[in-house]
Amino acid sequence: MSKLNILRTVIHENYQLNTRYLEETECHPRMRIDINDEGIEYLVCKFDRPNTDTFPFFFFFTGLNKICDYVVFFERRGRLQLIISELKKGKDNTNANHQLKASEEFLKYIIKTANRIGLEINIEDCNFHKVRFSEANIRRMKHKTKMHDPLHSYGEGFFDYKSSELRFKYFG
Repeated sequence: MSKLNILRTVIHENYQLNTRYLEETECHPRMRIDINDEGIEYLVCKFDRPNTDTFPFFFFFTGLNKICDYVVFFERRGRLQLIISELKKGKDNTNANHQLKASEEFLKYIIKTANRIGLEINIEDCNFHKVRFSEANIRRMKHKTKMHDPLHSYGEGFFDYKSSELRFKYFG
């Protein structure tokens, strides 16, 4: 069974989306990132659903109930690519890093749970990409990126992505 099919088996269908874009709907005008899959099969999940408590087993504590907007999964060269995505309209990016890091830990838990029930995904074969889609100015780290590349590192495994289109070629 492919890694994507394992995830489709483990993650409840209410959190799986059949979509060709990521969208921030809580702002006006809306922020939309089109997915250019380049013919690669993928899965999009949104764990923060409207009118639901994402983590009902936790008390409210600052930073405890954080989750990203979307996760895009796809396979490339035998490795599972996880694009942990936070869409930030405007210049306020203050919570993005917390949401992205918390989501990475949550995704590791999902993978470990799949392994526990005999559906094997080797965590060493996973690339976690923590990406903030932002309209804010991006500080370029010249040694990490090319001038035409919309993906820019800002340290500790976090990236800014300045584009209206998510292209899989920049990941994995």
